[in-house]
Amino acid sequence: MSSSAQTTVDPRIGLGDPDCPVCGGMGYVRYEVPITDPGFGKMHHCPVCGQRIIEAVRAKVFESQRERIARFSVARPEQTFETFDASGVRPMIYQAYCAALQYAAEPRGWLVLHGSYGTGKSHLASAIANKLSAGQVMSLVVPDLLELLRSGFDTGDYQELLDLTRQVRLLILDDMGTESSTPWACEKLFQIVNHRYNSVMPTVFVFNGVVEDMAPRIASRLKDTAVSKLLPMWGDDYRERKR
Repeated sequence: MSSSAQTTVDPRIGLGDPDCPVCGGMGYVRYEVPITDPGFGKMHHCPVCGQRIIEAVRAKVFESQRERIARFSVARPEQTFETFDASGVRPMIYQAYCAALQYAAEPRGWLVLHGSYGTGKSHLASAIANKLSAGQVMSLVVPDLLELLRSGFDTGDYQELLDLTRQVRLLILDDMGTESSTPWACEKLFQIVNHRYNSVMPTVFVFNGVVEDMAPRIASRLKDTAVSKLLPMWGDDYRERKR
């Protein structure tokens, strides 16, 4: 697209950097191009503060869906790092605890918590979510994630929900592998996982068993050590240990 002078538009938007020399804080610009140009009359994200705009829009969408997402969330407020009993656990579980604590301080890439039942995987996932409660976090079991998306067909905001799931700051997916085996469910889950893989967006995966139990095209991404940190958690059932 050709461009010469740029003029700001719609001062009500205000999603850009207030000090931006291009958009002056509006967040959008209109290119002054000939009427025959495909970009004539169209608004475009400011090229200087485009990422800031994307994050602002994402935050607004998340806020509008906050109550609805909360109905599906599995993050439990009482499950924190302070309430995780790391005494007497196997070294690999303590290592997972330390890694999760570090991840919560600065989420980067993927964290994969897997292993046997009752070793505290979901507790650590909830602890991460609770540590970042002020930010944009979606913590869902996979079947509920798919149900949330399906509900969008009835309410007319399916695409908004799908985009939010793909773009939310931190996505926590619990009970991977328990989703419906319908083609639609498998494809939606893969679309979300693949998008976050390509963008290296912070994501936590929780499931029982080993990575090889996952669908092959998801397993191959989970095993990519350039993106993922795999944390096996094998041991005795924590609930049995407390009795």
